[in-house]
Amino acid sequence: MDLAASTTAALVTISNLPADIFIIGALALAGTFDGYRTGAAYASSAALALICASYLSALFPHTALIATLPPAPYQAAALVGVLAVIFFFLLRRMTEVFGYGTSGLVSGLLAGAGFTAIVVSVWVGTPALDAVWAFGPSIKTVVSESYRLYLIVGGCAALAFART
Repeated sequence: MDLAASTTAALVTISNLPADIFIIGALALAGTFDGYRTGAAYASSAALALICASYLSALFPHTALIATLPPAPYQAAALVGVLAVIFFFLLRRMTEVFGYGTSGLVSGLLAGAGFTAIVVSVWVGTPALDAVWAFGPSIKTVVSESYRLYLIVGGCAALAFART
């Protein structure tokens, strides 16, 4: 067996993968490790905070102080990020006991899958976040408007069942 040829073939295959796969994999691993360590509490709060921030980002052009700011390339994405952080802390305080004592492998896998499904769905559906990272056409096809509702509801269901 030629080890050099096998290694080269594997590296060529990995280098041909889109960066989106690695980003989604990193999100899934982060959600899974955190879900395994502490339960679904942080992943649930972060996913719900991103949903709230994305929904409220449509109100930016009509908001008194924000609408008067001169437009900048990443201004809308930064505002979504600030809203997501604020909502994370608010939701974390509201759901403080949610997810404690339920850590484990199945809980971690469900939390990682649910967190990833919600984050990618919301990211693709929020135009302000597209300026930061635009997912490729293959990911946009999977997370199109036709399936986005199902992915978000499925992600929320996975996060809910990760608690049990």
